[in-house]
Amino acid sequence: MAVSTNDSLTGNVGAALKAYYNMKDAFIKSDTTLVNKEAANFSGKILEVEMEGIKADTAILELAVQLKQSISGETNNMLAAKDIEAKRKSFQAVSDGLFDLLRTIRYSGSKVYQQFCPMAFDNNGAAWLSKSSEIINPYFGEKMLHCGDLRDSVNIAQ
Repeated sequence: MAVSTNDSLTGNVGAALKAYYNMKDAFIKSDTTLVNKEAANFSGKILEVEMEGIKADTAILELAVQLKQSISGETNNMLAAKDIEAKRKSFQAVSDGLFDLLRTIRYSGSKVYQQFCPMAFDNNGAAWLSKSSEIINPYFGEKMLHCGDLRDSVNIAQ
């Protein structure tokens, strides 16, 4: 079944994405204080996303709600973590969940790129989202700023 969303949902998801990108930039700087500030902002924005704006079958709506709850919970774990590497591990889960949410609701706002660093977390790899195709890696900071490649994107035309 096709998924349709209203302008309010698209706008709220767009605001959450903007907050996510700011959080990603804080990870690039390896600044724990800034990460906490931006994660708290993202947490508030993701909670503002109301799934009632989705017009889809029940299974899709339930999946979207579960993804939102998972993202919110992992953001709380990120805020509770003390060191930057533990925060990055939560960021990985948030990134994966957010990309799944965007695909589930068929987000039709700006193009979102999924990028991937194969060397993150002892070569297990990790993805993140970006508004640009340029690779700027949040998992290694300045050490390996451009390590990674473009994996996927969400760009669903209305």
